[in-house]
Amino acid sequence: MDNGTYCLPEPCDVAKIWVDGGIWGTELIKPDGPYSNISYLQFMRWNAAALHEPVFPGDTICIGPPGGAYAPPAAPIPVSPNTTYTTTAVPALGTPPGTVSNCGLYYDTVTGDDCNMIAMKFSITFDQLRLMNPQINADCTNLWANTSYCVALVSGTTVTTTASSSASPTPTPSSTGGSISTSPTSTTVAPPAPTQPGATSFCYEWYVAVAGDDCSKIDTKFGITFAELRAWNPYLDSTCSNLWVDYAYCVNGA
Repeated sequence: MDNGTYCLPEPCDVAKIWVDGGIWGTELIKPDGPYSNISYLQFMRWNAAALHEPVFPGDTICIGPPGGAYAPPAAPIPVSPNTTYTTTAVPALGTPPGTVSNCGLYYDTVTGDDCNMIAMKFSITFDQLRLMNPQINADCTNLWANTSYCVALVSGTTVTTTASSSASPTPTPSSTGGSISTSPTSTTVAPPAPTQPGATSFCYEWYVAVAGDDCSKIDTKFGITFAELRAWNPYLDSTCSNLWVDYAYCVNGA
């Protein structure tokens, strides 16, 4: 055999077949067959060749899954213990609109997360998760990846929301860049994407950064100064080296 890397199936429990002539492997899993406890889908998954050719005397077949049967852990999988949080936590990433201001612990989501997994991990209910993060809808179909979600309040406190925004017009995409905004108004607008920590709650217009953006481009586009941009988005550093793509930045705030 030539030197190289080869992909081999994991071992499985096998049985040697002794029959007169060749038969199709599925005959062996019929109700009156010797392996009636195996379903058709299991048999085909474990014995792919059986789809195309019969089994002959002396052949071996898998009668169990490659790698062996699943063995449950001896003890329950641990979840985060109930902990006392005495100070307000600082989110590592942007937070969705409406997140409670008295959060003691944040969880940073990754692609593939869902609300049930997060709730189970931190020993809370889905309703509690939504109460702390009201941006999440009833079906959890709008959970954002790479975003900080509150999973525990500061101990001894109740839900305290950030400054609320009154009803606002539906945001409409701009024809250029990545902006999503409304006409200037006295009514605040909810951000259309995650925001960096500390972004103002009193914003009348947002812009979603795209690849290639920098602060000076945004300032010029919206006729604002860099000082104003940083005042409404204080997480931005003095050199604008931490502008995040696909995050919403306030470009008209109070």
